[in-house]
Amino acid sequence: MLKKLFKYEWKATSRSLMVVHAIVLVFAVLTRIFFAVSGGLEGSSVIAGLFLFLSVMVICTAAIFTVIFIGFRFYKNVFTDQGYLTNTLPVTPQQIIISKGLVGLIWEVLDIIFVIAAIFIIAADGDMLRELTSVVKESIKYLFNGEAALSAWLVLITIVLSPVVYILEMYVSVALGNLFSGHKLLGAVGAFAGIYIVQQIIMIITLGITGYKAFAATTVYSADAVEVQVRGLQMLDTTMLVNLILSLIAIIASFLVTKYIMTKKLNLQ
Repeated sequence: MLKKLFKYEWKATSRSLMVVHAIVLVFAVLTRIFFAVSGGLEGSSVIAGLFLFLSVMVICTAAIFTVIFIGFRFYKNVFTDQGYLTNTLPVTPQQIIISKGLVGLIWEVLDIIFVIAAIFIIAADGDMLRELTSVVKESIKYLFNGEAALSAWLVLITIVLSPVVYILEMYVSVALGNLFSGHKLLGAVGAFAGIYIVQQIIMIITLGITGYKAFAATTVYSADAVEVQVRGLQMLDTTMLVNLILSLIAIIASFLVTKYIMTKKLNLQ
């Protein structure tokens, strides 16, 4: 049944998001064509500049729309009148969350790919690609084989998990908003903002503690540049580790709370 839910959600979601992202690529291609014809920004082409501005706006709009659309579909299918049908299907709440979450995750990744593709269509040339390849190779060599290797892996894992965290936090915010007797969408926005604020407070406290310890240790023992670098890396490792732990807690807590509300506290009125 999970497979059927996934296929249905994929088709329903892709109908809208595929059109939106196709528009992104169309504007990117048109911008590249006008740049080629007019000589780019150096050619002082008003049309080329206009299309560049429109392309940037379309890319930003598509990214924002994708996130909002994923969250709104969950709200509409589960916590509105459509919820009467969704919640009477022979499926469990976790199957609904997983199927919708997987589709949302895939589209978050596809959105990033479309945005990168659009940027490359507009701006990429041979020199840029060669320089970018060189920079990426050097960065990987430094980050994964040097003193910053631990920080690099923590950052990479956190980045990979971030779309999952974002989607599940949207879902739990929608579920918490459902607990309000009225203004459920407003309640969902408030819940999401509250979760974000709590996370940022924890990160600020972590940065304050680790930063103070690193500064105090460097001041007491030495002012050597190598010591400062080591303390800085330790501070980064601690901060990223806390961030990763928070991400894992957010994933588990968001899933469990959403499942609980859908099972025990569902309110479709």
